[in-house]
Amino acid sequence: MVAWSLEQAVQALESARIEYEVILTKPVKNAVLQNKLYVIRQQNRAGKSVLTVAAKMGREVL
Repeated sequence: MVAWSLEQAVQALESARIEYEVILTKPVKNAVLQNKLYVIRQQNRAGKSVLTVAAKMGREVL
């Protein structure tokens, strides 16, 4: 689910009935953040999917 939007990831997890937790991370330096959140890391802990998400900063190279 890395690089998926948070909305897509949550929808997929909920339809599969998988428990999840969302952790929001922010850049250390000041940056212009956009509203849309993306999954940057996915881990499995004790049967739960843990998604680390960050806002798109508008300067990523895809």
